Amino acid sequence: MRLISDLLDRTASEGSLETEEDVNRSDVADDWEFTICQGQNENAVEVSEGLIKAYPDVMSSEAKRKFQEVVRSEKESEGSIERLDIEDEVTSLKEMDKNEIDSVFNHFKSMISYRHGNLLKICLYLQHAKKSDGLELNKPIQEYKGDLRDDFGTVAIYMNHLVSSGYFNEGGYFRTMYRELSRRNGDPDQRYRDEFELIIEHELIALYVNDEDTSRDVMHGIRGLLNDYFRYSPYQSFTDVRGIGEDCEEVIKEGLEMVEEDYENLLTRELESDDETAIRLLPESMSRFSNR
Repeated sequence: MRLISDLLDRTASEGSLETEEDVNRSDVADDWEFTICQGQNENAVEVSEGLIKAYPDVMSSEAKRKFQEVVRSEKESEGSIERLDIEDEVTSLKEMDKNEIDSVFNHFKSMISYRHGNLLKICLYLQHAKKSDGLELNKPIQEYKGDLRDDFGTVAIYMNHLVSSGYFNEGGYFRTMYRELSRRNGDPDQRYRDEFELIIEHELIALYVNDEDTSRDVMHGIRGLLNDYFRYSPYQSFTDVRGIGEDCEEVIKEGLEMVEEDYENLLTRELESDDETAIRLLPESMSRFSNR
C-alpha cells in the first residue's frame, strides 16, 4: 500500500494524477484494483472508486521508477514471479571478472537518468550471461528479458539490443555524443541526458529486424524510422538498420531496395559487424540533394 501511495503522491506533485469526484488519495485501499494501461493519456494515473489506472508511457522518470516498484511488489505478492535479479544470479553462480560491466555502467550512471542507468546495468548482465560459456541460469535468457520488459516496458528490449550492438562500448556512439556535446556551450550533462532519453524512448538510433520479419516489414519499419527522425530531430545524424539472426541480411536488403524506390537520394553504407547485418542510413542526404 505504501508503494502505491508513493506513486500517487509523486504523480499528484507533478500534476499528472486525476481522481474521480468525491474520491481522495487517502481512500485508496489494499483491495482496489491496480490496472496497467498502454499508450498515451492526459494523466499518468487515474483513480476512481475501487480502481487505479496507471499509464507508464506518459510517466516521468521518477514516477516510472515508483511504478516499477509497485509492479514488482504486486507480482511478488501474487506469486506470479519467483526470480532473482539477473545480476544477483550471475554473481552467485559464477566467479567472474565484472570489470567490463562495472566500467561501462560507471561511465554512464551519472550521465543518464536513474531509470535508464538501472536498466543499462541489467542489460549489461544479460549480455554477459548470454555470451558466457558454461553459465547455467535458473531459467532461459528469454524469460529474463520478459521480466525486464514487465518492469521497464518496451524500452527494455530496445536498450538490450543497443547494448548487444556496442553503442555503449568504448568508441560507441553514446560515448562519442558526450564528447561532442562537451565541446559546445551550455550544460553538456543536461543536454546529453535530454538527447539520450529522446533517442532511447523513441527508438531513433536503430531499427532491429528479426528472422520473422518480411521485406515489407523492413520497408515499413525504415519509413517509420525516417519519419520519426525528422519529427524528433535527434542529435545523431544517422539511423541504423540491424539484423538479429542469421537470416536477416537478404530481407533487410530487399526492404531497403523498396524504400529507395521512394527515397532515391537516401545515402546508405554497410557497417562492419561480426554478429549482425548492419546498414547505416543518412536521412539528411535526402533533403540535401533535393534542395540542389
